[in-house]
Amino acid sequence: MRNRNCNHAKSLLLLLSIGISHSAWAQAETAEGANSTDIVVTAQRRAERLQDVPVSVGVVSGDRLARTNTRNLEELSSQQPALKIATGAASDQLNLRGVGSGFNAGFEQSVATFVDGVYRSRARTSRLALFDIDRVEILKGPQTIFFGANAIAGALNITTRKPSDELTVNASALYAPTDGEYALEGGISGPLMDTLKARVAVKASGMNGYVHNDRLDNKGPHLRDLQGRVQFQWDPSSNLSMTLRYDGARLRDTGTSNTEIIACPPVGSAPTGLCARALGQFGTIDDRFDYHSNAAANRARIDFHEIGLTTRLQLGDYSLNLISGYQHQRADVIPYNVSFPGLSPVGTQSFQWALLGERSKVFSQEIRLESPGDRPVAFQVGGYFDHMDLDLATKFGFFGSAAGALAAPYLNAQSLVGSDAYAQQKSSTLSGFGAVVAKPVDGLRLSGGLRYSRIEKKAHRQAVIGTRGAEPDHEPLTPAPLAAQLLLAGPTGTALGDYPITRRVDTMFMPSASVQYDLVRDVMVYASYAKGFKAGGFGANTADIFGPEKVDAFELGLKSQWFGRRLTTNIALFDSKYRDLQETSTVTTSAGGLISVVNNAASMRSRGIELETRAIVSRGLTLWSNVSYLDAHYQKFTNAPCTPNQRAVTPACIQDLSGQRRAFAPSWSGSVGADVEQPVTDDLLLRLGASLYFTTGYFLQANHDPLSYQPGYQKLDLRAAIGPRDGRWEVAVIAKNVNDAKTASFRVTTPGTVGTGTLLPDRPRSVAFQVSTKW
Repeated sequence: MRNRNCNHAKSLLLLLSIGISHSAWAQAETAEGANSTDIVVTAQRRAERLQDVPVSVGVVSGDRLARTNTRNLEELSSQQPALKIATGAASDQLNLRGVGSGFNAGFEQSVATFVDGVYRSRARTSRLALFDIDRVEILKGPQTIFFGANAIAGALNITTRKPSDELTVNASALYAPTDGEYALEGGISGPLMDTLKARVAVKASGMNGYVHNDRLDNKGPHLRDLQGRVQFQWDPSSNLSMTLRYDGARLRDTGTSNTEIIACPPVGSAPTGLCARALGQFGTIDDRFDYHSNAAANRARIDFHEIGLTTRLQLGDYSLNLISGYQHQRADVIPYNVSFPGLSPVGTQSFQWALLGERSKVFSQEIRLESPGDRPVAFQVGGYFDHMDLDLATKFGFFGSAAGALAAPYLNAQSLVGSDAYAQQKSSTLSGFGAVVAKPVDGLRLSGGLRYSRIEKKAHRQAVIGTRGAEPDHEPLTPAPLAAQLLLAGPTGTALGDYPITRRVDTMFMPSASVQYDLVRDVMVYASYAKGFKAGGFGANTADIFGPEKVDAFELGLKSQWFGRRLTTNIALFDSKYRDLQETSTVTTSAGGLISVVNNAASMRSRGIELETRAIVSRGLTLWSNVSYLDAHYQKFTNAPCTPNQRAVTPACIQDLSGQRRAFAPSWSGSVGADVEQPVTDDLLLRLGASLYFTTGYFLQANHDPLSYQPGYQKLDLRAAIGPRDGRWEVAVIAKNVNDAKTASFRVTTPGTVGTGTLLPDRPRSVAFQVSTKW
C-alpha cells in the first residue's frame, strides 16, 4: 500500500512540475475560445466571475459534458478530485473532501444538489442524466449561507440551458458497440411571441450491459431511461421575468443482476454460510472480479417529476427573487439477489433478497432581496421554507440461511423467513439568511453572512417478521407469531418497535466571514471561515436516531492569471473540523441480512490542498490539471460499528476508529489532460482530447471492512472528433477507461457469509461513436 501511494506521489510531483492547467477553464472553454476567459458562476447566488469568488469552485460546462458523454453525477465524480458519488443498495451517497452521509435513505446528503436554485433532497436523483445543461458548479466546503444547512460539505449547483431569443435546434446520437450503450438527444428553443420564449429537450438512453450473468445468460446493467425538460420564460416588462421549468424522468434497470462474488473461500479464514455450502457442493466457484455474475435477477425503477418557478422582479436598483419548487419521486429497487448457481436450497430458495421502496414529495420556497453588486456595500437577505413527506419500505428475504430454525417450534429450517419495515417521516425547514459585502478601499472586499435554520422532523416506523413466498416481490409477508418474531429480531437485525423518540427539532445559527484582496491585476488572495450544520434524524431500516453534525471550516486561497490570462493557477488550502459527524456502515446479520448501522462520530477532520492550473500553450493546444491532496480522518470515533469478521467473534462489539481515514477519502486524486485543435482544411477542424484520472485507494464502508477497500487506480479517456469551425455538425469517437482498470463503486460483505464479499463493478473499457448537430 505504502509503495503504491509513494508511486502516486512521485507521479503527481512530476505532473505538477510540467503540468499547467486548470480543469475548470479547460472544461468550460476550448482553445478556439481562448480569449473568453471570464467564466461566470452563481456560487454566491449572484452572477460573478469565477476568479472573483472567495470559494474553491470547479466548473464543468454543458458542452464538455456532452462531448465526453458524461451521463450523470456519478460519472462526473470520476473526473473530479475529492468528489466521490457512489450508487448503493439502501441509498446513493455524495462525498466531497472526504465528507458524506453514507448509504442510508434516512440521511440528507452532506453535499447538497441544486438545479436552477431548487434543492433536490433525495440521493437517488444523482442518477438522473446530465443533459441540456449550461454548467455544473462544484462548490467545495460548507455553503450553508446561500445553500442551506444540508450543504455542510459542499454543493453541486446545476444550471440548465435557458430558452433562446432565436430559433435554435440541437440533436445528437451515440452508440457504443462494446456494451450496447445508446443515447438520442434533441432540443429546440426559440420565441413563441414577443414576451414569451420556450425550450424543449428530450433524451432517450440505455445500455445492454457489461457484466454477463451466467445464471440467466444475459447482461447487466440493462438500462432503459427517458428524460425530458420543458421551460417557458416570460418577460412581460423590463422589470419582471419568470421562468417555469418541468423535469420528468423514467429510469429503468431490468432483467439481470450485475453484482459479483469475491473471496470465496475467504483469505486467511474458513468459509461460512452460503460460501461454505457452495464450496461443499461444487468444490470451487468463480470468485474473481471478471465481469461475470451468478446472482438472481434484480431491478430498479425510478420515476421523478420536478417543477421549478423562478421569478425576478426589479424594484428600482434592487431585485426580488423567488424560487418555488415541487418534486415527486418514486423508487423501487431490488439491489441484490446474492446466490450461487445450482446451490441446493435451504427451503425452496438459496439466495438472499431485498426490496427497497421510497416515496417522497417536497415543496420548497425561497425569497431573496438583492442589492446591486457594484456598490461599496452590497447585500442579500432572504428566507427559505420546505416541507417533505417521505415513506420508506425495506423488505428482506433471508432465504440463504436456516433462520426459521432459530424460532422453533413456531418455524423450522425450511421456512422462508422475511421481514418488512416501514418508516414515515414529515420534515419542515424554516430559515432566514443575510450576507453583506463591503469594499472599503480598492482591491479589498470584506464579506459576512449569517443563517438561522430550524428543522423539525416527525417519524414513525413499524416492522414485522414472518414468512414469504418463493416469488417474494409478488407475494406478501405472512406475519409469524410474536414469540417467533422476538426470537428472530436479533439475528435478522430487525427492530420491531417504533422509534424511541418520534419528534425532534434542531436549530442553529451559522455565521461566515471572508476577506479577499487583489494583490495586482488578476491575482487575488482570500481567507474564509464558515460554520456549518446538518440536522439529526431517523434511520431508514432500523430504529436508530442520530444527532446533528456541525463543522468549523477554514480556507485560504489564491486565484491568479498570468501572461494575458493564458496561464491560470488557483490554489486552495482547507481545514474543516466536524463534530458528531453522522455516519453509517452496512453490516451483515447472523441470518444473512444487510442493515445500515447509524451513529455519530465524535470528531473528524478534513484538511488538504487543491491545485488547479491551465495553460493555453498555443491557439490549438491547451494543457490542464486538477489535483487534490486530502487528509480526512476521525479524530475520535470510539463507537464505530464492527466489521462482519469482528461481529462473528463478538456479536455486540464496537471498534475504535480514532485516527483512521474516513471512507471515500483517498489521499491523492486528480486529473490531467490536453485539448488539441488542428485544422484539416480551411473549414474543418480535428479536435483531440485526452484526460487521465487517478486516485489512491480508499474504503467504501465506514467500518473499514477489508472487503470494502478499493485499491488505487488510473483511468484514461480519449476523444477524437472532426467538424466545421462553426460547430454545425461533428462526428466523434469516445473511448473511456482505455487502460481497462477494474473498479467497483459498491463493496460489502456478502449477506449470509463472513469473509466473502459482493461488489458492483464499474464500467470497463468502452468505445462509442457520436454524431451531433446544431443550427
